[in-house]
Amino acid sequence: MSDAPEADRIELATSLLVQAPPGELADVLNDVRVLFDNDEELQEALTPALAKYNKDQHTLVSVPWTEVKVILCDAAEIDEGRFMDPISKKTFAIDHVDLSVSTEDDLPEDDREADRDALQTSLNAYLKSHYPNGTGAVYARDDGFHLVLVDSKYNPDNFWTGRWRSAWTWNADEGHLTGVARILVHYYEDGNVQLATEQPFDVTLPADTDAVGVVKAIRKAEGHYHEALNAKYAEMNESAFRVLRRALPLTKAKVDWNKIAKYKIGSELAGKHEP
Repeated sequence: MSDAPEADRIELATSLLVQAPPGELADVLNDVRVLFDNDEELQEALTPALAKYNKDQHTLVSVPWTEVKVILCDAAEIDEGRFMDPISKKTFAIDHVDLSVSTEDDLPEDDREADRDALQTSLNAYLKSHYPNGTGAVYARDDGFHLVLVDSKYNPDNFWTGRWRSAWTWNADEGHLTGVARILVHYYEDGNVQLATEQPFDVTLPADTDAVGVVKAIRKAEGHYHEALNAKYAEMNESAFRVLRRALPLTKAKVDWNKIAKYKIGSELAGKHEP
């Protein structure tokens, strides 16, 4: 495959990387290595794809100044490859390949910090009650405050992984709260099934709504989304999935396809036994 045109190899590897399920990026990256002659070529070719993946998936990174992991996302990026940690008031550069952090610096002061911190406090309370293993941060940007959440669950022993991501923008001047929630789940026991769903939100609030009120609106919207998903899954389980289920054969036993050559199919189906 390394003989294929470079553009084709990069396009194929990129398409595979950006679709990597939660917690499985390293596996996909290892698989696409065969498309490149060496790791240096791989790193140079795929760094843009990894940067996109890390921001889209709200990848968490460890930093030396706090035990709390920091989110990589569009709202946190202040320059190409440089991100902010608004909670610790730091900025840093990131290597999107190995997620190493470098060139730490202080985040410039912002006169909206009191409002940002109030939103962060309310967001932390919401995380604690609804996403106990999740991480969230509030970013003060030119178009308003961005509230970003992420929570992942990895259960390779039972062949599944999943991630919840949501990103909200609160413009207090306009009383406008917009957001989007994304869910990605991968189940791969004896098969390969992925759930990818996205839900936009658009909420109008009084311009003087405080931090508690903003997060309360987020909690309400995301709660309704959870309920709608549960209802849809219950409906699908009783309708579409039921049609897909296969009944047992007439023998009332599953067929071991690895031993199919040893079965006496005709006599079994007829209820007869050869001597």
